[in-house]
Formats: sequence, C-alpha cells, structure tokens
Amino acid sequence: MIIKFLKIAKKCCDCFNFSSAFAILDGLQDLTVRNLPAWQEVPSKSMHQLEKVSSAKVITKIFK
Repeated sequence: MIIKFLKIAKKCCDCFNFSSAFAILDGLQDLTVRNLPAWQEVPSKSMHQLEKVSSAKVITKIFK
C-alpha cells in the first residue's frame, strides 16, 4: 500500500500537482505511518521516489 501511495505522489509531481503530492508525502511521513513494519518491504527504487518528492517539497519552499 505504501508503494502505491509513493507512485501516486510521484505521478502528481510529474503532472505539477504539487499540492496533492505534498499532502500524500505528509501523510506518509506521519509518525504512526512511519513506524509501520510495511516500510521494511519497500524497495529502494520506491524510496528513491520518496526522496525525489521530498526534494521537490524543499525546492518549492525556497521559492515561496
């Protein structure tokens, strides 16, 4: 399920829908979700997608 949300967030960024991508990212970075054992099954490729969306969030904060 986590992988599916990561893919959706990446697609949102690709379509310049940053608001939705960042909302998904914030949900995934919630402490309760972050402590789920399902994160251990997430492949490195999906974690790389998470890093890309996170970096896009940092860049948009700089230009505000």
